[in-house]
Formats: sequence, structure tokens, C-alpha cells
Amino acid sequence: MSALLAQIVKEKGSGETLKLPGKTRWGSYCTALKSLKKSKVALQTLAVHEDATILDEIKSNLLDLNFWTMVENCIKLLEPITDKIFKLEGNEILINEVYMAFKDIKSTLNFAFPDISVLNEHHKQHITNAVIRRADNCLKPIHYAAYLLDPRSQGIELEEEHEVDAMEFIHDVSQSLNIDVGVDLANYRAKQGLWSKPFIWKNVAEIDPVVWWRGLCKSKLLSRVAVRILTAPCTSAATERSFSTHAHIHSHKRNRLTTDRAAKIAFISYNWNLLHKHKNDDNDDDDETLSTPRQLSSPLGSPINEEQPSTSRGYTQEIEFCNINNIFNDYDSSDSD
Repeated sequence: MSALLAQIVKEKGSGETLKLPGKTRWGSYCTALKSLKKSKVALQTLAVHEDATILDEIKSNLLDLNFWTMVENCIKLLEPITDKIFKLEGNEILINEVYMAFKDIKSTLNFAFPDISVLNEHHKQHITNAVIRRADNCLKPIHYAAYLLDPRSQGIELEEEHEVDAMEFIHDVSQSLNIDVGVDLANYRAKQGLWSKPFIWKNVAEIDPVVWWRGLCKSKLLSRVAVRILTAPCTSAATERSFSTHAHIHSHKRNRLTTDRAAKIAFISYNWNLLHKHKNDDNDDDDETLSTPRQLSSPLGSPINEEQPSTSRGYTQEIEFCNINNIFNDYDSSDSD
């Protein structure tokens, strides 16, 4: 059946290999539904093909217009959530965008609900409540503080209680650094002192928040607190990818590597790939990506594929190196998610 489907896809010039969801990857369910939708013509052709042996229930679903309507509706529900997950699990530091990510998901779903006919009002409210509960569980004072210290937004969408939590968190971080940023924080929010200068805000939308604080506001004590908060990872995905890199380096066949040497090799491999990720499509032998073994050869010459660490979409313009030796030192007290 798989070979027959591949033949139909080739003949029709439409469709792709069907993808199955993974239990540990929430967004893979949306990817699976998208591959199903792209292969709609091929699957319907397969359902009526004389050489295909398909159960009547599956055949009727493939030929039923309501089935494909439900698939499209499911994609509309899952896609905005999946897109935010992919973005926040990337190598970019986006803790200042977590707060708005949840608000965007809620607003996108509310906008899509009128076009989803298979859901009644009870189901729609249930989905909305689930998103609200997840946001309440995930969002912490550090997220409110990061959003407040993002010069592009300055916490404009924060509710009053969240503003208080954000300022209290900023105060606590400053106390841990033995500095007082109360005056700077007040001037930043009121756009007084340094922040009253028009040139400070001129290109704020085009500058990374961390660069903005380090470059234009470095003279202020609040800059130290802002950089510390804004450079915190918003998920543990990057850490898990570094663990996968280390697992490929310090394997059973290389178990005599010392801890120090294995950490150095993992550091070079992980950060080399970050720096050269945008060159993967250049086909330049001189800039070949340094990575863990992608493919080993067996004695008979057949390839043996090794699983590679998962990656996310896009690449960063501003790279923050990941030091595996110190990966937990700066964030001992923060949550892993």
C-alpha cells in the first residue's frame, strides 16, 4: 500500500510521505494532519484504485467531504499553538515574548472559532479554558519582568497585578546582585532621564532587546538586571539538544573520553552548528558543518543512520553561546519549563 501510494503521488505530482505523530512532540500531530491534507488527492485516488485493498470505513472517510473539513478544522486549532512552540523551542532567547505568545494563541483561536463548524459553544469554551489554565501554569513573574523590560513593548499589555509581580521580581534580582535599581526602573517606565532622549527609542523595533540594554543603556544599573533576565532560556529545549549532542560524542564506543574533553568537544560541536546553520544550503566544502557523526558505514558498505538532535525552524542572527559546563549555574532557581 505504501509503494502504491508513493507511485500515485509521483504520477499526480501532488502529496508527500505521510507522517506519524510522536508521543513526545506535541506539534507533530499538526505536522501529521498537514501531510494528510497535502496528500488528499493521492489518498482519494488510492481509495478507488483497483489494486488497493482498504477497509470500507477508511475508504468512506477518504471520500467523505466532512472528513477533510474536520482535518482542516483541526489544523486551524493546532497550527497557532504549534507555531509558537516551534518558535519558543528554538535557539533564540525569547523569554520576553512568552507572555504575548499565550495572548496571541488565545486571540488567534477566538478568531478561528467562527469558521470551525464541527465545534459547538461548549467545546469552544472548553478549549479557551484549557489555554487559560496552561497560561496560568506557565507564566511566572520572570516572564512578566522580561516583557516589561522589552523596550519594544514596555509591558503595555500587562495587567496591574502582573505589573506588580514584574517590578517585585526585578527588585529581587537587583538585590541578589547587591544593587538598587528603583530609580532607574521608575525613570525607564516614565521615560525620564536617559530614557527621555528620542535617539534611545528611534530604532528600538529593529534592535534586539539584549543588545539595546547592553549597547545604549549600559551605563545604568538596570541594564545588568535586564540582561540577566532577558538572556534566561524560556524552555529547556536548547538544554535537551545539548544533551543529545553530548550523548553522540560520549558514546559507548568512546567511553574513555574524560569529562572535561567530552564537554569541550560538545561545546565546539553545538556552537559550530549554531554559527554555520545558515550555510547548510550553500554546498561549500570549505564551510562544511561540524557535527556529530551523521552516517557511519558498516563493513558491507550499507549506511547506518544515527539519530540526530532535534532542531527548530529558522536560525539566529545574534548567537548566544551555550556553555555546557555551566548550563545550570546561572538558573539554579528557575523552572526548567
